[in-house]
Amino acid sequence: MSQQDPFQALVDALRRTLTINPPTPSTSASPSPAPAVTSVNTVPSSSPPVYASPMATPAPYAGSAEDCSGFLLQCELVLEMQPHLYPNDTAKIAFLISQLRGKALKWADSIWSQHGAVTQSYSSFTSHFREVFGKPISDSSAEQTRMQSLPIFDKKDKMKKEDLIRRTQTLHHCVHKYFSITNRLLEILNTHLNQSPSPAVSADESESIEKNCARLRDVMHMITEVSEREDRHVRKSIEPAVYQQIALSGVSLKDKAAVIKDLHQDTLGLLGNVFGPLVTVHLANSDLGSVMPPVELHESKPVLSLALGDLVQSSARITEHLCEPGNQQKSLNEALQLVEDALSVLKPLCDSYNDILSDLEAYVTIVSGNI
Repeated sequence: MSQQDPFQALVDALRRTLTINPPTPSTSASPSPAPAVTSVNTVPSSSPPVYASPMATPAPYAGSAEDCSGFLLQCELVLEMQPHLYPNDTAKIAFLISQLRGKALKWADSIWSQHGAVTQSYSSFTSHFREVFGKPISDSSAEQTRMQSLPIFDKKDKMKKEDLIRRTQTLHHCVHKYFSITNRLLEILNTHLNQSPSPAVSADESESIEKNCARLRDVMHMITEVSEREDRHVRKSIEPAVYQQIALSGVSLKDKAAVIKDLHQDTLGLLGNVFGPLVTVHLANSDLGSVMPPVELHESKPVLSLALGDLVQSSARITEHLCEPGNQQKSLNEALQLVEDALSVLKPLCDSYNDILSDLEAYVTIVSGNI
């Protein structure tokens, strides 16, 4: 088996370090001080900024043991989706504390004022948080004895409820991630191709998942149309051999950078900024149509009909939304299966969509260092 191409290895390594959060416009527009790049006006001053889709904040937490794990999970999702807003442990802890109420807030006030080791690290803070609020007030040994005496049915029921909460919150996170990726691609088109097919889009918690996905598909179609139109322009403007050097991952880093630089100088910026052809060719060959969120899943129709905000409710409320009144255990099992079916379709598509973005950002970042 042939050895992996060094350029592709660099791309793969950088992909793992990139997030879906956009770098500052100056980073993506002017990657190096080389004259070929700085001489190009890459971002029109009249172009509106594009923002990432906001995440819904967790419901205020007042110290309930039952809600502790779910609250921390929701905080984790917000921090994961918006790392640029919470770049260090202090910011993360401050965000979590801002969501507290009642006795939980009083506890945090006391801990924060001590400036101890617990508040120096987010992981230490959340671990201590779980120790304080994640267990019932009753003696832990007595609670363990009580749990052991519960029928197996009750234990399984509790585990299923927790599983349902995790899956619905993952689905909620997935929809928001779709919006963030889409907004990042819109910003890339604006930066490198001077194209703005759509304003920034954001998830609507009051709308159904189906309607949110439909709006996403509309904008993704616009992105696809722009990339295909620009790709046809690129193909007409350059020789097929040059196009292949841009499109193929096997071309060496040095050669690819030289081709892109020469092409920009030869076309006088008619194909966008220096990275315009690279962005165009990559998106046109990435098959965006195959990663669009589905709007017709007959098996998961009840889930897609839910308002996006319903996904962060309690297991009882979610089950009530999804299932007909009746046997509680049967309804819980049915709700679990419905959510799992929807997640098994949506999450792989979202991950592939994110791969397209990560690959593109990796190529631009790596090539920019060689121009």
